[in-house]
Amino acid sequence: MVASCSLFPSGSAPGPLRLALIADCQYADADDRGVRLYRRSPAKLEEAVSTLAALEPDALLHLGDFIDRDWESFDTVVPILERMPCPVHHVLGNHDFEVADERKLDVPARLGQAERYAAVELPGGWRLLILDGNDFSYVAWPEEHPRAEASRRFHREVNPDSPTWNGGIGPEQMEWLRRELVRADAEGTPVLVACHFPLWPDDVHNLWNAEEVRELLCAHACVKLYVNGHNHAGNYAEREALPFLTLEGMLDTETNAFALLLLEGDRAELRGFGRATSRVMQLRPAR
Repeated sequence: MVASCSLFPSGSAPGPLRLALIADCQYADADDRGVRLYRRSPAKLEEAVSTLAALEPDALLHLGDFIDRDWESFDTVVPILERMPCPVHHVLGNHDFEVADERKLDVPARLGQAERYAAVELPGGWRLLILDGNDFSYVAWPEEHPRAEASRRFHREVNPDSPTWNGGIGPEQMEWLRRELVRADAEGTPVLVACHFPLWPDDVHNLWNAEEVRELLCAHACVKLYVNGHNHAGNYAEREALPFLTLEGMLDTETNAFALLLLEGDRAELRGFGRATSRVMQLRPAR
């Protein structure tokens, strides 16, 4: 399906784009805890890679918490995802930093990410903005790092009632995001935004400054879809015609969870596997 040109300021509809999605693989060599079956994650990841590779996606995006804890956990799951025959991108999750202090600053590079947040060009004329929701975080910085105390202060001042296992996006990254959205609006480039933490609907898992980030995204017509992990149960809601999608976490239960997102024109189709919910979404038109 191709949308009419009037939906997009550039005069041509974006797409098609085939984006594989996984959230919260969250592997650890640890005993089960309730529905969290840590040692099952590598086998689930193997199944996801096999299934998704056969569907020939343009790229794969893991939405954070690739591991649950321990630096050595990366050695088990990183090679599995490296078998994908397409580019792989990672959003940083809070559990990805549950490693020794001397390793915390090395986490992005271990996941193949040059920066903690970035703009990525995708096929079909799409741009992916990867946000770092651990910009301010209780776990993402070594204790002696200046950002550790700044994170505690940010939490107290911005949203002290939100759990400490969430995180926040600071002023420098917010300014970067504003510039990227202004640029995309001017170019007529459709944008997908990804973060580990939800922004909408209201939920205990949401980013500390979810309202600030959500209002910025809703103010820019270039933003067509927001995707995240963190809430393993999954979720979906719209605000100001912008879809907010929380993908179910791979870790929980015996049943796997992953998806293929198909984008073309003004329509997005999520093909879910296992616990992941399939749905069709109307992408937000230009104003």
